[in-house]
Amino acid sequence: RELGVRIALGARRSRIVRQLLMETLPLGVLGAVGGLVFAAWTAKLVATIGSLPPYLDFTPDWRSIVVSAGLSVLAIAVVAVLPAWKVAQQELVLAIKDGGQQVSLRLDRARIRRTMLAAQVAGSCLILAIAGMTTRTVQRVRSSDLGFEYEQVLVLDAKLGNLGVSGAAARNYWNGVAERMRANSAASEVAVVTAPPLGGRVFETGFGDAPGLEVLSQSITPTYFALMEIPIIAGRTFAAGDPAASTAIVSRALALRMYGTTDVLGRGFPVSEPVRTIVGIAADAHSLKVTANNVAELYQPLAAEDYNLVYLLARAHGDAEELIPAMRDAARLDPRVLPAVRLMRNDFDLRMRGPRLSSGIALGVGLITLALACLGIFGVVSYGVALRTKEIGIHLALGASHSSIVRLVMRHVLSPVGVGVLIGLAAAVPAGRALSSEPLYLQSVDPVVYVLSLAAFVTAGGLAALLPAIRVLRTDPIRALRHD
Repeated sequence: RELGVRIALGARRSRIVRQLLMETLPLGVLGAVGGLVFAAWTAKLVATIGSLPPYLDFTPDWRSIVVSAGLSVLAIAVVAVLPAWKVAQQELVLAIKDGGQQVSLRLDRARIRRTMLAAQVAGSCLILAIAGMTTRTVQRVRSSDLGFEYEQVLVLDAKLGNLGVSGAAARNYWNGVAERMRANSAASEVAVVTAPPLGGRVFETGFGDAPGLEVLSQSITPTYFALMEIPIIAGRTFAAGDPAASTAIVSRALALRMYGTTDVLGRGFPVSEPVRTIVGIAADAHSLKVTANNVAELYQPLAAEDYNLVYLLARAHGDAEELIPAMRDAARLDPRVLPAVRLMRNDFDLRMRGPRLSSGIALGVGLITLALACLGIFGVVSYGVALRTKEIGIHLALGASHSSIVRLVMRHVLSPVGVGVLIGLAAAVPAGRALSSEPLYLQSVDPVVYVLSLAAFVTAGGLAALLPAIRVLRTDPIRALRHD
């Protein structure tokens, strides 16, 4: 009615559009500024909680501010310009006669509103599902059996390469350090490896006989499996006389993927170009990439040339920290060595810091988008209730039940919300597959996440739509009939 009066008094439609834009612009500006302030505060909170190094600064810089401002302008244009232009195209003079009811009803039937609501719900549901997959990945690693035991293991890095020690000298050094550690009663087992578990060093390859599988290889001494408590489920571990170039132990996952069976003892590896003979099958132990779900392990004996860059592992009988001084003393077999000794459990915490942080961020973003989707549902339902105040009053005056009024109010919001949830969950499947590799290793098909996302949206969206519906039940039918 107000806009109709302005048109009747000679206001041009461009002035009407400008008025509606000026009413919307402050909200958009305040929202953008508040979002930037919230982003800066959140970045500091994440850096503090995650104990991030100083060079990992997530505080928004001028580039991110410019991009955010540009996206805010685009959002304001979509939210304000299009509806304002649509309002200006209506016969607003007619609104003077009926209070704007018929014009508003025509606007309520606009498909763009339902389409935008469905799109918002779909995007929010997709983000919530991805956040749930990320959280489940961390939970899977924390709660499942990794296939190896690391709590009482220590890692020694002597950094012989910095001293120019290589070849036979390096081999003699490591054999001497291993003998010293075996003589220590506090150590239960000692092994030498090229890639220590959880240490960050990875030798990765792929085989055409096992498509889609990342094969992580390690050169080890025979005591490695006993030290890391990795079971040998078939065959044997390495023996002292096994040739390094032609002997291999494969994990169960690698045997199943490449051969289709675990009955592979004595067979050549790999299938297409066999250069090694399989002497044993080890249980799956994702010791190099604990969060990965598409990897397998290949073990080979430690060759003479491998001693140039290796690590020594030792398992303690009791508290691993008590073995640190003895390990440092053993490493000083060469007085030039400045040994670095670390606990493997600290390496595990370090490797899980990133996934835990990304899981927390993803979950926070998912909850925020869920809240925004609920606000959108609440706004659409509230607007529909406001348009139908007189109609609802007539229903109430004629004796309509409260349940029928609730169904009337919620009917127009259930279809776009339902379509949006289905689209979001369907899009989560390819998104999960795209993120199933490094670095997130999401589980592409996780029914638990889909069910929880669906339940969250049904509950939250239902409450957001039900609140305006319940509020209209308290409306006095006589006052509703007098609604202008």
